[in-house]
Amino acid sequence: MNTFKFGEDVSDSAWLAQLGECGLLKASFVPPEPVRHLRDLTRYRTALTVERSREAQRLEKELEDAGIKISSVATDILGVSGRAMLTALIEGEDDAQVMAEMARGRMRSKIPAWSRPSPATSVSTTRSCAACT
Repeated sequence: MNTFKFGEDVSDSAWLAQLGECGLLKASFVPPEPVRHLRDLTRYRTALTVERSREAQRLEKELEDAGIKISSVATDILGVSGRAMLTALIEGEDDAQVMAEMARGRMRSKIPAWSRPSPATSVSTTRSCAACT
């Protein structure tokens, strides 16, 4: 029995009041105070996590606009290694080797790869193919 239609708020509220007087409305669930407090804290934590991610993305974009591609080296630019590199940048450090030595944990294994040119950017002039000769 669907008697509700859009734009009839006054008549709908009168109808709901009449149903309530007759005891035909089911009471809504209101959780106890501790559960409500826990839900509020969970929502707040989720909002903080989203805001932290948004700020990290904003920082990464600002660095890329300045020509600093730290995210290609550190997957988490707000991690221990990323924060150390950001601090060094703020203090004026521009030596890539010094910055690479700030890597911690799993990033340390990537240091040798940082020092050699990537295959996409390096071009060998000594190699020749059969079509070129």
